[in-house]
Amino acid sequence: MARIGLGGFGRAAIAEGKMARPGTGARLLGMARATCCTLVLLALSCGAPADATPDGSEQPSAATPEADPSEASSSPAAPVPEVQREAAAATSEPSPDELQRQVTLEVLETHCGACHGAEARATDNVQGDLGYLDDLDRVVERGLIVALESGRSRVVQVMLDGSMPPRGVEPRPSAAEIAAVRAFIDRPAFYSDDAPSIDGPDSASPLEPPVR
Repeated sequence: MARIGLGGFGRAAIAEGKMARPGTGARLLGMARATCCTLVLLALSCGAPADATPDGSEQPSAATPEADPSEASSSPAAPVPEVQREAAAATSEPSPDELQRQVTLEVLETHCGACHGAEARATDNVQGDLGYLDDLDRVVERGLIVALESGRSRVVQVMLDGSMPPRGVEPRPSAAEIAAVRAFIDRPAFYSDDAPSIDGPDSASPLEPPVR
């Protein structure tokens, strides 16, 4: 440490012989040195980091515990409620085959249902012992639809010649609606290999105009 001088007051006192007793200068020098050391220690203590050790080194900071990835992967996924699965299935878009089948059913129910479908059964108005045109599998089984041969299918023939629905009943089947039914009949995807032919035992068609 550099030597600290006594300053002008100490030198003047010694020169004039006004020091009270020998050794006063040495005591002043010691006091100055002690004060300087105290100031240095205060400066060091104020500037030391909060996590510093007494010897001046920094303490290691506590590490944040990391999440165990195995815990997240081992937890089972929440099951999807049955109601949600059913709702998703109900809102899914129908396939082209399903859509074509639905269109055919709508055409038959619109123009034939009052006498030969669900509406006829509900009102007890089934005509000609034929009340199942909304059941396409049964319609094929009874020979009213000939697999892959719409031109030979009775449900198409009566709409083309205008005998069904009976004349005077509105609305009449449009050309687009008849074409949709024919497209359904002529599509192989809708039939099994053992689909009956019009020449089979159930080929007799009850689709005739009602007797007046």
